[in-house]
Amino acid sequence: MDLKKFFDSLSPIAMGNPIGLEVIFWRMIAALGFALIIGGVSYIAYSGREFEKSNLHAQILVTLVAAMVINVIGDSFARAVGLFGAMSFIRFRTTLRDTKDTAIFFFSVAIGMSTGLGFFELSMIAMLIILPLLFALKYIPVFKMEISEIELVCSDNDAMNAVREYLKTLKVKLTLAEVKIGKLQLVFHYPYSAEKAYILAEQIKKDNAEIITNYNVKKIQ
Repeated sequence: MDLKKFFDSLSPIAMGNPIGLEVIFWRMIAALGFALIIGGVSYIAYSGREFEKSNLHAQILVTLVAAMVINVIGDSFARAVGLFGAMSFIRFRTTLRDTKDTAIFFFSVAIGMSTGLGFFELSMIAMLIILPLLFALKYIPVFKMEISEIELVCSDNDAMNAVREYLKTLKVKLTLAEVKIGKLQLVFHYPYSAEKAYILAEQIKKDNAEIITNYNVKKIQ
């Protein structure tokens, strides 16, 4: 059997009819292969300070779960509604540091669903377009983002909580990257140049002079 006939045997024309375990198996294997490629590219093209391996693991698992779920649903509206109800109790409270990671998760879900349905050509075309774009967003100057790190040193633990509450009132895009309890430090990522980050840090220090003892600004991308 040549490659085209093999893919045709796994194609979505089987939807609406019972599909064999072999078809489901190869769809899941294909989803795993696509997930590993997406994870590898997102790791290489990552532009933050430190790549979280948990994100990589989650991307792979999300792709496989999406492929499995779409096989369960098939073309049954009743099953789709039932599965949605059964999974509605899940609450995701983890905040991703980089909004681009959220987009990659959506992409992983889409690839998992299309592969689970047998749309291999669609999955491959989407990957050929979107994955090179991740490199473009990192390396082409017109697309590159500047990211700075602002480190605030607080007087005590209560001061750390007060600073976090104060920052919620500011209309600026600060992402909490790390909390150093022992050193009484809050570390934030700011998606602008170090010069702008320095001006912002000065403002924060001025408004909280009694509880912020020092600050540090550096460029991380």
